[in-house]
Amino acid sequence: MRTREIMRRARRDGRTAGENAASWVFDGNTARETYERVLRGSENGDPEILDAFRTPSLSGEYADDPTPRTLAEAYDIDERCDPDGTLLDEACTEWEGAASQAFWFTLERECRRQLRVQS
Repeated sequence: MRTREIMRRARRDGRTAGENAASWVFDGNTARETYERVLRGSENGDPEILDAFRTPSLSGEYADDPTPRTLAEAYDIDERCDPDGTLLDEACTEWEGAASQAFWFTLERECRRQLRVQS
């Protein structure tokens, strides 16, 4: 697989992971005040809000979480095509960046949607 295709797939897969993770944050009983607080905190970079949520990562912290190793397998990155690990590092960076960006974008969008619905 070519480098450009690997990066494209990493961004796509990270984006999907971020969107999926954000979809689990709120339930049907979330108060309006919570949506307001989360939205305001996210927009303002409030550490209390930013640290309250686990964005998707390649840590393997949970059994079904991806890791750099699973990304290497999925994208056919091995020592032959990436002897120094640079390609895998770049793919991991793309994946995690896209996951974080999609997570916060999706979370903010859901807050705004719920605030409109609850008005």
